[in-house]
Amino acid sequence: MFSPLSSRVMRRVAPRVGTSFRSYMGGAKEGVASTARTTPEMVKKSEEADKIIRASHFAMPDISTIPESSIDETYDAASVRSKRLIYRAKQRGWLEVDVLLGTWAHHNVPKLDDKALDEFEALVNTDTIEIYNLLTLRTPIPESLDNETVRSIVEWCEGQPLGKASVEGYREAKKEAGLT
Repeated sequence: MFSPLSSRVMRRVAPRVGTSFRSYMGGAKEGVASTARTTPEMVKKSEEADKIIRASHFAMPDISTIPESSIDETYDAASVRSKRLIYRAKQRGWLEVDVLLGTWAHHNVPKLDDKALDEFEALVNTDTIEIYNLLTLRTPIPESLDNETVRSIVEWCEGQPLGKASVEGYREAKKEAGLT
């Protein structure tokens, strides 16, 4: 039987540079260290696949890709984009980010012009931990996101009672922002 202790031992025994450790290798024996070398070709292929996957993940589909049954006559490309960005801002998976970014988006995204929407979309495409650190003032605004829209979000977050308000205050803020 394969035990966690032998896994730790195997990790120390397996060469560290350019090799990987797998605790299960399909039909092979469990806990056998793989000595397969990572080649530059494999890395290049993985990086290319990663770029394609990320581009398709972050791409905002245009209105022509939405089924007609989901669209009424009041929809246009700009409103669809705004609604999707608001949804993505509200549904990050971290309560603090959902409340701060989602509330700001709910109140401000419908009023943004195309340039500001692009700037906001760049922020929404950032990893949640980076957004959290930015909104809670743990890190300065990175150069790639240093623009008027992000600065206004950070300024707005400075005045918010995150960690200072009562539970009832959070419930009320979520209700006002349409997050419940």
